Amino acid sequence: MRTVVGDFTEIDPSDLLDREGRLANVVLSDMAPNTSGHGDHFVSIRLCEEIVDRLPLLLRKGGSFAMKVFEGEALPPLLERVRTLFHDVKVVKPRATRDVSREVFVTGKRFKPPGSTDPEVDGEPTDAQSKQPPPRTPPRPNEPPEVISGWETDA
Repeated sequence: MRTVVGDFTEIDPSDLLDREGRLANVVLSDMAPNTSGHGDHFVSIRLCEEIVDRLPLLLRKGGSFAMKVFEGEALPPLLERVRTLFHDVKVVKPRATRDVSREVFVTGKRFKPPGSTDPEVDGEPTDAQSKQPPPRTPPRPNEPPEVISGWETDA
């Protein structure tokens, strides 16, 4: 396991791989924006989209993924995008989370890299057009917070 402290959006994805350059089995993200009460959900979605954008550079085919996100109107389009990349996708609100919290976790199992055609991982192959992720949610102005992320490799 390796932990990196810093701004995820400024780190080259290749610097996040193990010493041999192998892709991770699992990518975990507990990132969250500094909350202000105004637009926090959209900043959270933007951070999650940054992670999803980098998954093909970080996660091995068939790998797993979990990320924290705040519930809100932009969550369904993000979930649709994640569903194009994973065979099994769930939204989980841990019992330890306060009832008033909008924090949930999105999990994905059996990663399907874009353009992948392995029926064991992907299910039925589809044409390349259907594998394209939906467009991203428009970005909201705000500085990304300092983040802590970690993942496991085959080591």
